[in-house]
Amino acid sequence: PILCKHPEDRTPDEIRALTSVMERVPFFREIVNDHGVETLQDIVRYLQYEFFLPKTMVFDIGSVGDKFYIILQGAVGVFINPTVNEVESIEENGMTVSRLKLLKEVKRLFDGESFGELALMTRNPRRARIQTREETHLAVLDKESFQRILKTKEEEKLIRQLGFLSSLEIFKKWNFSSLQKFYLNSKMLIFSRGNTVFDVGDLA
Repeated sequence: PILCKHPEDRTPDEIRALTSVMERVPFFREIVNDHGVETLQDIVRYLQYEFFLPKTMVFDIGSVGDKFYIILQGAVGVFINPTVNEVESIEENGMTVSRLKLLKEVKRLFDGESFGELALMTRNPRRARIQTREETHLAVLDKESFQRILKTKEEEKLIRQLGFLSSLEIFKKWNFSSLQKFYLNSKMLIFSRGNTVFDVGDLA
């Protein structure tokens, strides 16, 4: 209910209560660890709530970036244009036919993850389509609030991550544009020693 109220109508007690709840979300917990609870309180003051049914497009490739999104609960797919022609099989009038794949899902995002920041940082059109995979609850920060509170912090985070990748032997010959595209279309996973990464028979 607090997220549905206009930012100017939220009381200090509501801001504190919402901050306490949001600290449990991984994205916001990282904000507190890196920049302090005051930054989170500033963000929380301007967050809005949006809900999407499954298979609903949040935004499309080429659209103008005007919001930053954090997944409170749910899942979304990130779709981009394939770099080479890819074929997919579909059912049409009871027959299986092949056609060129128009978009390719490169990753999925879940509770506590965020998306939509790149277009707000670069002012370029959206480079991916975001579509929900299930009922999805989002906390949303408008463009003006993002640029005032988070733009510099997210740029610094991106530079740190790209710097880490460029230090790895496999990426040392990659240019900045290729490295950035790889980072944005990939997802970091952490494994402990002895964990199975994939097994015989797993789908690639």
